[in-house]
Amino acid sequence: MSDEQAIVTSPLSEEEMNKRTEIAEDFYTVYCNRLRIVASPIEFRLFVGEHYPTASRELKIVENLSITMSPEQAKASFELLGKVIASYEAKFGPIRDLSKILQEKLSPE
Repeated sequence: MSDEQAIVTSPLSEEEMNKRTEIAEDFYTVYCNRLRIVASPIEFRLFVGEHYPTASRELKIVENLSITMSPEQAKASFELLGKVIASYEAKFGPIRDLSKILQEKLSPE
């Protein structure tokens, strides 16, 4: 956890956020290497999933979680993610282009 950095958007201080935040008993983690986003006038829906090549080198996609949020929360999340990515790249260097990685994995040998 020493390399993890929390960046949050809140009117509360980080100390106050830590005091008020609790982890639910049924909290769980989902791996995501695919994200599909659908927007409507009243909400954004994020479909979290995983894609991987099959033995025949075809792309298999499994969606296993949906997150729905208001447009305002979606925008705040977008801005927050931008800050986290900038911080990550400043510390660890540029993030590789995902489309190039997928092309390499899925191209015939």
